[in-house]
Amino acid sequence: MPGTFVWGPLLTNTTWTAAASPYLMVGNVTVPVGMTLTLNAGVTVKALGSFSLTTQGTLLATGTSSQPIAFVSGKATPAPGDWTGLSFTGTGGGTLIQVLIQQAQYGLQLSGTGTITLQNSTVSQMLYYDLYLSSVATGGLTVTGSRLDGPTYGSTATVYLYQTNPTAISITTSQLLAGSSGQIVNTTYYTGTYGGQTANFTNNWWGTADPVAIQQTIYDYAD
Repeated sequence: MPGTFVWGPLLTNTTWTAAASPYLMVGNVTVPVGMTLTLNAGVTVKALGSFSLTTQGTLLATGTSSQPIAFVSGKATPAPGDWTGLSFTGTGGGTLIQVLIQQAQYGLQLSGTGTITLQNSTVSQMLYYDLYLSSVATGGLTVTGSRLDGPTYGSTATVYLYQTNPTAISITTSQLLAGSSGQIVNTTYYTGTYGGQTANFTNNWWGTADPVAIQQTIYDYAD
């Protein structure tokens, strides 16, 4: 298979170029603290197993409408859950513009204090979650102009917030669609810590304009 094989932690600031694409993940890839991985427009990253790209430093992926950046399965017959997904831990953060994330267990997983921007992008064919935030108190995720198609597993949600400050996520001017479970947003807030705070999910398309139908896709333990 032609391409560039990648695995392990970066040893220095690194740029992945379209000329050397596709980048074939044959192991977990880590962007350590203090380092930056930059993906140029037109790059495709293919995971050849159940691997993750974990960012503890900075991930910069800026595609264009004509040359998006893709993170996908490298299997002959791609399917949801083929690889793990993009993970941000510790102070890891980044910017993803005009990217496509497909066929992973989750699209983006956040469990630290970093700040991540997802813009004009698509997350689809996930197994469990499109976006998963776990114990995020500060920092967080801002999504604009993007499409989240919803996972295929039967009891999970498109966006899942686990013990996370609601203000750590903002999704606007995007398409939020339900997967197999019918759930678009599922939360388990620390009510005592975050009671009274709200997440920003404004000016989105939820697959319907019916407010009652939209409410039925949101599991916020508030009612």
